[in-house]
Amino acid sequence: SFPLEIRAAKGDDVALSTAYGRDSAYIAVHRYHRESYRDYYGLLEPIFLAAGGRPHWGKLHTLGAEQLRERYPLFDDAADLRRRVDPDGVFLNDHLRQLFGE
Repeated sequence: SFPLEIRAAKGDDVALSTAYGRDSAYIAVHRYHRESYRDYYGLLEPIFLAAGGRPHWGKLHTLGAEQLRERYPLFDDAADLRRRVDPDGVFLNDHLRQLFGE
């Protein structure tokens, strides 16, 4: 229902960037909000992960804190900072709670 978005980026030093520490190619997959994404994402996500992919932390995917920690070298630093600046979780939603393991 939506085209794939394909782009490239130079490596950077942003903790939760998908290009942290490495040049990266992106394949962004989108779905219309009224269409189910689960089957489509379920088909593609294993392929992306096998290639060393890092899902965008703020977009839909099935990974939780443990899997993201393996893919983002500074994940724990970012999670600690999140807890320090928002100790009551005011800015968390269900997706971010699952993502940060809270």
